[in-house]
Amino acid sequence: MKVLGLAADSGGCGFYRMRAPAEELRLLGVDVEIADGIDADALKFPDGTVQVNEVYTDADLIVVQRPLDNSLTAVIKQAQKQGIATIVEIDDDFSNVHKDNVAHNAINGKDHVGNQWVEAACEVADLVSVSTPALTKYARHGRYAILRNAVPASIFDIKAEKSDHHEWPRIGWTGSVQTHPNDLQETKGAVGQILQTNDLHFSVVGAGEMVATNLRLGKDRNVYATGWVPLEHYYQTLAKFLDIGIVPLEISPFNQAKSALKGLEYAALGIPFVASPTQEYIRMEAYGIGKIAKTPGDWRKHLQRMIDRTSETERIAKENRDRIEAEHTYRVTAPQWLEAWEKAIDYRKTRHA
Repeated sequence: MKVLGLAADSGGCGFYRMRAPAEELRLLGVDVEIADGIDADALKFPDGTVQVNEVYTDADLIVVQRPLDNSLTAVIKQAQKQGIATIVEIDDDFSNVHKDNVAHNAINGKDHVGNQWVEAACEVADLVSVSTPALTKYARHGRYAILRNAVPASIFDIKAEKSDHHEWPRIGWTGSVQTHPNDLQETKGAVGQILQTNDLHFSVVGAGEMVATNLRLGKDRNVYATGWVPLEHYYQTLAKFLDIGIVPLEISPFNQAKSALKGLEYAALGIPFVASPTQEYIRMEAYGIGKIAKTPGDWRKHLQRMIDRTSETERIAKENRDRIEAEHTYRVTAPQWLEAWEKAIDYRKTRHA
């Protein structure tokens, strides 16, 4: 099997949904190349639409991530004419991007129809791979595979020293308000109250703008932000700067379709965490990992117990880390990706025969 993956970016999305699984699939004998584009004979018309007359690849399968424009849909259609199987890979609900999200205008704004192209690509794809059950709505034809996010096995090699001037415990979050405009507000001031009660400050692995405001932190509570962190240093930085994590999420269609990846990362690094009750975090808590907070009182209760750091908390953190390593790395789940890819190839063969 020869596979060409067209990654949407060089950041987290491209890593978790393309490069990380591809690395493990190569160990299973699959010839996988991850690229930013494909060589093709194509024409672009004044209205912006693209016609592809031929794609130049000897791949058996092309996996297209986040096809937000016409060109990738055209690539899919032409590849299929040449007998090449296609998968559209989806990790977000593009139809419900928050209007205050920095990416909203590019996807669903007045001058852009990105989600419409995603839907068009999914409609013709041989298979749609998604990270959560909620995203199977993109596979109206019923051909889909739920391939949940995982973490690379290398995360368990991290042994980070804590940062200088380290107060214990350091409570924090990883993210940016630009892409999470209404999420931190879900704590309804409870995190700020906990910090005040315990004379603690707040850490952010990422941009710190608007974090204090959205968490309702007191003026005497500081926000220590790392700024943007390159992907290759992300886990090390996370382990260094956080002892307790939070995953506040607005209860919205977009977030209900999100995976529990942040919680997986925390748990893999031995960081206990509290999260909002989206479907994937409810599922994770039922699995024994993380705590759900439905009310400000829940946020205060769970965070205080983690701050007190009882022997039970320590034990659970270690058990969760071991569990993620045993069941939720790409090394473990790679056969599921292989099965989905084989399924798409088999389907295309029946259509091209």
